[in-house]
Amino acid sequence: IEMAKIAKNSQVKVIWDPAPPLDFPADAYKYVDVVTPNQSEALNLTGIEVDDIASAKLAAHILHDKGVMTVAIKLGDQGVYFVTHDQEAHIPSYDFPPVNTVAAGDAFGGAFTVALCEGKSVEQSIEYGTAAGALAITKRGVQDSIPDRKYVEELVAGRYKQ
Repeated sequence: IEMAKIAKNSQVKVIWDPAPPLDFPADAYKYVDVVTPNQSEALNLTGIEVDDIASAKLAAHILHDKGVMTVAIKLGDQGVYFVTHDQEAHIPSYDFPPVNTVAAGDAFGGAFTVALCEGKSVEQSIEYGTAAGALAITKRGVQDSIPDRKYVEELVAGRYKQ
């Protein structure tokens, strides 16, 4: 919590991927700008069993109401549901056959954070994260499955060829 306070007071965005799911003090949420839990992490943080878009919406609103400005619930092959102060939407995933899903969340987090830090909107950043996560499941390995930026950009632009 102390690092989040320092970052927040220095106008540095605090992005929290709550893996592994741990207890988080109620007063700490106000120091988090963005939280990106997967389904099991959302359950741990909210008590809501997240298994579809409707339950993701409910869990996202609970986290938003706790003080997190942007909540993006990762739903695996169902995509991402997000809530901000003025927008909420479901971003569908891409339909790629999974080979290995181990690094999908990390690929999402990296691409999402880079896009957000480069000034893209939350929605655009989630699209980049979703594309990176989808590409990551198409290869074996962990580091080897993280896609190059070029392929993420091609997928988001609709020009990706498998």
